[in-house]
Amino acid sequence: FAMALLVVFTIPTTILGVFLLMAMTSVTLNMMSLGGLALAIGIITDTSIVVLENIFRKRQGGMDHEKGAVEGADEVVWPVVSSNLTGIAVFFPLIVFVPGVAGQFFKDLSWSMVFAHIFCIFIPLTIITLLSIYVRVEEKEYAPMSLTGSLDQHIMGLPTVRQQNWFMIKILAAVFLVLASSFFIVPTMDFEVLPKMDQGAFYAKVNMPLGTRLEVTDKICQRLEKVIKEEPEVRDIDVAIGSEKSNKGDPKFETLRSSQAMVTVTLKEKRKRSSTKVISSILESMKKLNLDKEDAHVEFVLQGSDIAAAGASVKPILIEVKGYDFAKTELLVNHLKNRLAEIPGVVNIDSDMGEKSPETKLEINKKRASLYGISAMDISLTAKAAIEGVEATQYREASREIPVRVRLAQADRANINNLNNLLLYSKTLDIHVPLKEIATIKQGLGPSEIKRMDQERTVTVAAEIDKTRKDKDVLADVQKFLSSLKVPDDIPEDFQVHLSGKAKELHENFSSVIFAFILSILLVYMIMAAQFESFLQPLMIMVTVPLSFGGAIVALKVTGNSLNVISALGVVLLGGIVVYNGIVLMEYTNQLRVQGMELSHAVWLATRTRTRPVLMSSTTNIVAMLPVAIGIGGAGSEILAPLAITVMGGLFSSTILTLIVLPCITILFTRFIESRMGIEEEEGPSEGEATAS
Repeated sequence: FAMALLVVFTIPTTILGVFLLMAMTSVTLNMMSLGGLALAIGIITDTSIVVLENIFRKRQGGMDHEKGAVEGADEVVWPVVSSNLTGIAVFFPLIVFVPGVAGQFFKDLSWSMVFAHIFCIFIPLTIITLLSIYVRVEEKEYAPMSLTGSLDQHIMGLPTVRQQNWFMIKILAAVFLVLASSFFIVPTMDFEVLPKMDQGAFYAKVNMPLGTRLEVTDKICQRLEKVIKEEPEVRDIDVAIGSEKSNKGDPKFETLRSSQAMVTVTLKEKRKRSSTKVISSILESMKKLNLDKEDAHVEFVLQGSDIAAAGASVKPILIEVKGYDFAKTELLVNHLKNRLAEIPGVVNIDSDMGEKSPETKLEINKKRASLYGISAMDISLTAKAAIEGVEATQYREASREIPVRVRLAQADRANINNLNNLLLYSKTLDIHVPLKEIATIKQGLGPSEIKRMDQERTVTVAAEIDKTRKDKDVLADVQKFLSSLKVPDDIPEDFQVHLSGKAKELHENFSSVIFAFILSILLVYMIMAAQFESFLQPLMIMVTVPLSFGGAIVALKVTGNSLNVISALGVVLLGGIVVYNGIVLMEYTNQLRVQGMELSHAVWLATRTRTRPVLMSSTTNIVAMLPVAIGIGGAGSEILAPLAITVMGGLFSSTILTLIVLPCITILFTRFIESRMGIEEEEGPSEGEATAS
């Protein structure tokens, strides 16, 4: 019980140290940094368990308090240091080399985990070791435990080395066959950038025919409000009609015309139904409003968190159409929308081209204008002054300043053709020239807005994915369709069509995480190679990393999670955690072999001796991540749930398999290398002799 209290004592001391380092750096207290600290709780206790278990074993063997503490801690110094350095190495690439969503949102999480690893090196080897001197330990024979029963005794009981090798090869083949079969689950899983989160809010976009008055749009919104209020989960409703562009509030409102409205709905924190089910209920109730007869189009959009909004687009399918000619752009966009509608699973197809607005154009005859010496700027300013007016002066009354705007009379502005008679002064010829002599007035329809991306006119075609198909399958069909488009048959010259949105984000973010994983594995290998002064032993330990993948995949599948950036970061974290057990086993094996013990006896004795701390540390890691996996902590806390589930599943499978696979690989590889070097295996002291010594 006292030893357990010492392990628990490690948690607050480490957390205080992490807060100290956070205060000294630019890391703030936020959902990600505190989430990283929650994930680190198991890692914090991990090192203390290894140190205290070794001290406990020494003290049970009859050593006095101080000698048992010193020798017990000294024996595991390098495993403790190297295992925590591998943890730091895992998060280093996430901090420095990973751009985009994965790099920005998980930088604070990575820093808090790095800080926790730093204190996990010093606190168990100093304070905890010192306090262990004052804990009473009953002297009795230490009984090593085995997870595999008498498997090791059966292997060592085989008469020849060849038979032992073949038996261990069969074990490895069976394990890796099971591991390979788990990867067949991956194609059945969905892929996304970030996990879906229910933030308890959504908004409805209301679009009326162009030119609809504000009062008419307001009446439609009032009818919609009544339907929404009937839902018991609704807490607040906010309506914006004809608003200007604003960066305040969530969602961020774009410029709205009098024919457009944005209805934001906030749900109660304690509710029985999710946001999706509430929207479905509202859509069902809206049928009685018959809004289609009034040409009112209403679109509901789930409101995600700031993380989800930055990491993924509102709609998963986005196609960017870039080109200069508006007429050709409109034809191409309509063609894409019609073809997308034919793909199963693609619904709610729309574009941001918007309805055309009435406009008046002045087409200037540049040759005649240059003949009179009148510039295009003079013509446009004169026409603008006639219609919109210019502020000539300000009328001051008391402390008020009233601007005085001069423009044509209402009767002259009623007919746009009256502008033809406007006179422009030509300095070159010193005469007044009618506007109709150098320009032509034309009326028509033009784009309501021009959006540019990379300095090119861009129209975005957006669509949603129906629940009847998986996102990755629909995105694959859309990509295949876009690849089939040819120039100039389907796409005009000087036009570009690119798939953006979720497909682009998936590629960019997963590529960055894969890069971080590869770099972290290399750093972990170099740290272990420096510790063991060997290239082979770290490779043996690295075999435990893929052993965690099977458990991680199964855990995600069973819990209904997708493969996303968060779960991928869990795999990166596993690359640093699962090697802990291998380092502890390999270090103690080397110590036994230095004492002269024969290879197989040393490996299996080390496995039996280290099984208890390995199981204890892995269990505390898994249990510590359980609250994060469940999503305790309110709205938004479920963002880290896939990461915790991935780590829990990977730790479970790797812990069990490491205690079976790593001893077999160590014995097989070492025997193979020694046979190549012409070293014959010699009998060393037996297991009992080594234990007694």
